[in-house]
Amino acid sequence: MSTTNLRQQKSTADTTGRIDTNTNGARRAYIPLGIDERDASHVYDTETETVHIIHPDGARERRVIGAGQSVDDWMDAVDDGWGWAHTRYGIDAYLDRVATIAGIDTNTSDTGTGGDA
Repeated sequence: MSTTNLRQQKSTADTTGRIDTNTNGARRAYIPLGIDERDASHVYDTETETVHIIHPDGARERRVIGAGQSVDDWMDAVDDGWGWAHTRYGIDAYLDRVATIAGIDTNTSDTGTGGDA
């Protein structure tokens, strides 16, 4: 029986910041969450349950997601604290990407007048 070292197969970021995905069907090791209003990037490490924060000046922080908490709680905390400039994780980010692909403008304001007022 052979064993595979999953650590060697985890995702890596290239110089463009793109995260490469695993080809073995396992969940990616690193999931980009988004960029907050301070212009800091947040990346979720699925193996260690930590979030890596990369600031514009290159400084880095690592925050452990506590017991009983999830990455969704982290997303909410950042949204409440600094706010998100752009997210890549969660249902809202997914729906924004689908709308972009479909050519739907999600940044319009609707006055609620219904029709050509």
